[in-house]
Amino acid sequence: MNFTIRLAGPADLDAVAQLYGAVCDGLRDKPYNPGWRREGFPTAANARKYLEEGALLLAWAGERLAGSVGFTPNPSAEAEEDGEAFHNVFAPAGAWYIHVLAVHPDFLRQGLASRLLAQAQEAVRTRGGTALRLYVWENNAPAVSAYEKNGYARLETGVDIGLSEFGLERFSLYEKALI
Repeated sequence: MNFTIRLAGPADLDAVAQLYGAVCDGLRDKPYNPGWRREGFPTAANARKYLEEGALLLAWAGERLAGSVGFTPNPSAEAEEDGEAFHNVFAPAGAWYIHVLAVHPDFLRQGLASRLLAQAQEAVRTRGGTALRLYVWENNAPAVSAYEKNGYARLETGVDIGLSEFGLERFSLYEKALI
């Protein structure tokens, strides 16, 4: 499939919200669902944060939004919080964080996640970033596999990022150096 990847603009936020909803629906009954749910996380407010504070890349298959990746220099993914759970996190200067990598269920297993990660890496590198980091729920085997396949190395396991109230106690921190 031919995908066009570009930076999002404010006019794209409704399409991103629809993408997030479709991904949440696709994950609803999966044992590896990292707690994503409609009206929960991720939301259009999260996408707006990525757009305003960092970057939001969108992958289009013709007129359909097939996927997106949102990243910022802030370790917290939530639009309304200051990232208090992350204040003691050591990160190299120039580290950015991937918060949401979303691929529409209709476009899974077509290499789109890898393409979005490569584009995010290039965007961060262009901005002077030295590394891309992310937290992934340890039970999300498909995501863990995708990140490792794309050269992300696990730095830490058993990390509590403040989501234990949702049954998500253990995350792994991954990083890919960009230099």
